[in-house]
Amino acid sequence: MDLLGPPPTRLPAARAANAVFALLQFRRLVIRGELPPPLFRGTLPTCSAQYERLFNTSRLPGEKRDRLWHGGGGGHVAALYGGRLFRVPVMRGGRPLRPRELQSQFQKVLEEGGPPLDPQEALGVLTAGERPPWARVRAALGRGRALRAMDEAPFIVAFDPPGVPPEPEEPPGDGHLEAEARALLHGPWHNRWFDKSFTLIVFSSGRLGVNAEQSWGDPPVLGHLWEYTLATEALELRYESSGDCRGGEEPGIPPPQCLDWEIPPESRRALSGALETAQVLSDDLELHVFTFVPPPGSPQISDALVQLALQLALVRERGPCLSYEPVPTRLFQEGRTEGVRGCGPPILALVAAMGDPETRAGRRRALLRAALRHQRAQLRAALTGAGLERHLQALEATAAARGQRDPFLQEVLGHPWALASSPAPRADPPLLPPSLHLAGGGFGPPHRDAYGVSFARGGDSAIIFHISCSATSACTDARGFAGKIRTALGELGELGWGEE
Repeated sequence: MDLLGPPPTRLPAARAANAVFALLQFRRLVIRGELPPPLFRGTLPTCSAQYERLFNTSRLPGEKRDRLWHGGGGGHVAALYGGRLFRVPVMRGGRPLRPRELQSQFQKVLEEGGPPLDPQEALGVLTAGERPPWARVRAALGRGRALRAMDEAPFIVAFDPPGVPPEPEEPPGDGHLEAEARALLHGPWHNRWFDKSFTLIVFSSGRLGVNAEQSWGDPPVLGHLWEYTLATEALELRYESSGDCRGGEEPGIPPPQCLDWEIPPESRRALSGALETAQVLSDDLELHVFTFVPPPGSPQISDALVQLALQLALVRERGPCLSYEPVPTRLFQEGRTEGVRGCGPPILALVAAMGDPETRAGRRRALLRAALRHQRAQLRAALTGAGLERHLQALEATAAARGQRDPFLQEVLGHPWALASSPAPRADPPLLPPSLHLAGGGFGPPHRDAYGVSFARGGDSAIIFHISCSATSACTDARGFAGKIRTALGELGELGWGEE
C-alpha cells in the first residue's frame, strides 16, 4: 500500500509518472549490477536471484502447470484503463523519458482512452479465473501485438476509475485503508492482469499501490523495490506546487498506442466463466484493516510478540491448531521461504496461564518470555536451513517421484493451516525517513476456514493489521478476530511485552 497520509499530488498521471520513473531507475540498477547487494541485518549477503525476475516476467497459463516467461526490454510499459490496453513508450533516443514527459504520456491514456470496455470484452479477466480455460484461449490467440506488449513490458500500470476506492477522508483512516486494500487485492477484474510479476495501481485520488504475483519471488524483494520507489519520489523527484511533475519535456515523443484485444468468438464462454469465478472470489473475501495503538510510553513491540498475540487470539478462538509464518531463506542460493509453525507447548502453556485467574503475573511473565524464546529459536532455525516444512515437502516430492505415498508425510502435511501470518516486507536497511510510514499490505487466506494476517509499523509505535478470511466460512470472522488480537496485545502489554 501507499504511505499513510494524503498523496503528494492529486494528479494520477503525475503520481504514476514519478513512480514509473523510479521503478525503471531501480530496473536499470539491477540490469547493470549496480544495486547494492541486499544484506541480512546489514552484514550477511543474501541471494539476489529473485531481483533478476522482478521485471519483464509473466506467468503463462498451462493446462496442468503454469510456467514463467522472462523477456522483453524497457522501452515501454503496459497501461490499463477501463480494461483497455495501451503500449506506452518510456524511452526516446536511448534515454529514459523524464517524469514530466511520462506524465504527458499517462495523461494521454486518461484523456484519449475512450469509454471503458465491458468486462466481457477485456482479456485481463481471464487472468483471474481458472487456469486451463485461459491456457486454451491464450494458445488460440497466439502472440499478437497486444499479448506481446503485455508480456514484454517490465510491469503494468493500471489506472482505476473514480470511486474505486471511494474518495478518502483526510487523513485516510482505517475504513479507507480497508477499501484501498480490497481494490489492490482484486480491484475491477477487467482492469487487472494478474499474470504479471507486479502491477502499479493508480487511483483517481492520486494514491497508489502494488499488486504482486508471487511465483517469481517473495515479498521482501518487492518490498525493497516499493520502498525505493516511494523514497525516490519523496526525497528526489517531488512535485511542483500545481501537482505536476518537475522538469521539462521535449516535443515529438511517440504517443501511447491503444491495442485491441482480439478475442475469438469461441473464447467468449471462457471469459464469462472467468468473470463469474472472479466475482465469487471477490464476494467471498472478508478483509478488515485496523490500527492498534499501544499506551503512551510503551516500548517497541517486537514482531515475535505480535506473532505470540496472534497465536493467543487463535488458540482462544479454536483451540490448538496449525499456523504458518513464512521466513526468507535467501542466505542460501535460490532460497525462497521456510515455514515456522507458531503453535507449540510454550504457547499453549502461556494461553492456559492467561486464562487461569489463579496464575500470578510473575508466572505469566516467565511463560511469556519462554514463548518468545521458543518463537525466536524457530525463526533462527528457519533462517539457517534447519526448519521443518521444506524438508518434509522435499521428502514428499521424493516419495511421489518414486511412486510412493508415505502415510506419515500424508498425515503431517495434510492438516490445513488455520492462520498464515507475516510482517509486511520492508527494505533492510529502511529507505524511507522516520517521518514517512507505509500502510502495510496483505494477502488472501490460505484456505476457506483460515485467516491471512499481515502487520506493518505505523507512526508512534502503532501497528496496522490486515486480516483476510472467507465471508461464508462458519469458522472465521475478520472483525471478531481483530478484537481478539487487540485483547491479546493489551494483556501482553500488562506483562511488559515480555521485556527482560
